[in-house]
Amino acid sequence: MAENESFVVYVYLHPKESGQEKWHVHIVRRSDGADAKINLWTFELMRTTAFDRTTIKEFISWIYYNRHYLRRKWLQHVLKPFYESLGKKRE
Repeated sequence: MAENESFVVYVYLHPKESGQEKWHVHIVRRSDGADAKINLWTFELMRTTAFDRTTIKEFISWIYYNRHYLRRKWLQHVLKPFYESLGKKRE
């Protein structure tokens, strides 16, 4: 979804992926694999993380300011293909 030299950001592909039942953003630090999962709708941290509080606040702020883009991309790349696949299975 997004990346730079330090982090990779994913919007999870399905609400129930990896046992999570909420749409969330998964941020992974390249150097050591530390990660954080943040709810895409409520902007809450979903589980414990190795990141410090200041970094988490920066992540939440970034997600909040980019929420429309992230949600739109989720709909384009996840929900639309999912519904299209349901239609093809009926044929």
